[in-house]
Amino acid sequence: HAHKQPTTFTPRQMHEKHLQFWGEAEIQEFWSGESFMRNDDANMLSYDLARIMVAQLSENWASFRSFVLAADLADSGAAAALEHLGVDLGASACALLERESNSAWAPNPDDWQEAPEQKRKGPSLSI
Repeated sequence: HAHKQPTTFTPRQMHEKHLQFWGEAEIQEFWSGESFMRNDDANMLSYDLARIMVAQLSENWASFRSFVLAADLADSGAAAALEHLGVDLGASACALLERESNSAWAPNPDDWQEAPEQKRKGPSLSI
């Protein structure tokens, strides 16, 4: 098998891919970490969404540092984001993805099966 070259997209194309892909179920996969391990576009879009969110949340470095140090995997950092950044992660995701603010987009650990790192049996990323 020939090694497939990664496809590059313009920022506008990536934005369109984000708008088409993310829904309530998919954003919960993002918050739980599950979407980062999928073998489809979810993997690429998860890393890109994370990059965009970090860029926005880190504008005030001191507050962002406090958030990172306090963030808990159990709620995907939601409580720490509210406390240290004054940001609702669900509302932030909605704004980035051009959705009306909706509580179903906030991290909801009750919807998650188990942490992906507990399910992983070996390296899942191929570089």
